[in-house]
Amino acid sequence: MKILTLLFTFTFITFSSFAQSAADIPSLTFKSEEDYRKYEGEVLKSADLVLNTPLNEREKVRERAVRFILRWMEGTPDYSFALGEDFINLTKGNEDLPGVYLSALVKAALDNRINGEAINAQGRELFLDYCANENNKVKPNKKVKKLLKARQKKGR
Repeated sequence: MKILTLLFTFTFITFSSFAQSAADIPSLTFKSEEDYRKYEGEVLKSADLVLNTPLNEREKVRERAVRFILRWMEGTPDYSFALGEDFINLTKGNEDLPGVYLSALVKAALDNRINGEAINAQGRELFLDYCANENNKVKPNKKVKKLLKARQKKGR
């Protein structure tokens, strides 16, 4: 019984180690333009959570974070996100990667206060950083492998 209690306590601490809990993410709503600005910090924390969690861990929490990020992306008046060929080509074949890609775009935008094509360029690099990290358990498709190989040749 002590082991079960200890295991439960450890699990609780692990899942609540981020500033926002999984339960808090979907409860935040956007009713006005000011709400989008007010919750930018929470959106960035959600993006960091996704980008710092391997694909095979904390799946439900990552899913909630991605849904929250997507709701914010769809309505923010301050940033414009265009999903083009890169999004399709780099995430093709892995249903978990679109959320990682969206998180990378949001992190690029909010960390650097950029917009337009600059978001896509920096977001792509963050996405590739995630894919290059073996701990994240990403099975890269051909396009991702090609870009990672080119980056390796450049010394990145």
